[in-house]
This record gives sequence, C-alpha cells and structure tokens, in this order.
Amino acid sequence: MNRRGVEGAPAAVLFVASLAAAVLVAYAIYNTTLLFSKRPLVTVLPTPYCQGGTLYMMLENDGSEPLDVSSIRIVARGQELSLTCSVDTIAPGQTAVCTTTCPEGYRAVLEYPGGSIVFTFTRV
Repeated sequence: MNRRGVEGAPAAVLFVASLAAAVLVAYAIYNTTLLFSKRPLVTVLPTPYCQGGTLYMMLENDGSEPLDVSSIRIVARGQELSLTCSVDTIAPGQTAVCTTTCPEGYRAVLEYPGGSIVFTFTRV
C-alpha cells in the first residue's frame, strides 16, 4: 500500500483542475462585485422640510453611476408625487435640491433604480 499520495500525471491534472476552479471562482466574485457596485446610490441629506405646501429636500448621489432624476419616485401614503430637481442628472458625488408637493404625515418613500429609502421630514 502506497501512503505517499498521488504522483505523476494524475497529480499534475489534479493541480491544474484545482487552479482552474480557483480562477473561475475568483472571476465570478470579481464580476458580481463589479456589476453591483456600478450603480447610483441616493442619500437624502438632512433635513427635508415642508414649507408653504412644498417639500424641500437635498439628494446626493454617493454611487459610481449618474442618476437620472426622472427615474426617481416619491410615494407617501399610497400617493405618488412628482419630483422637480435643480438638475436632470445627478452625477456621482454631486447633490441636487429637489421639491415636490408636501404630503400628509411626516414620512415618505423615495424609490429609484438602485433601491428605496424611507425618509422623514419636518414641517416649518
């Protein structure tokens, strides 16, 4: 009985197959990370407020891709509100001042292609 393990050609084939599998796994992880990191990431800067029937808020794009403002929706108590911003596209790292009709209550949801954010606002 030989206790030295696999030798020769079978060992080389096993080594190459293990190396190829490791490369494929590393490539899959890299590709997945790259795919999910290239997107806009919206932050609602403090503090949104309602004054005179208008909700004022400042949005920042912390992601790595531009954000088209027309793709943003504001939903409050089942009602969708139209959003108007100072720019049409928020570039990565930039901010925009946006307004909409002041909804009832003190909470709303901002929906965009990268996800959604629940935010609260004050009344002045």
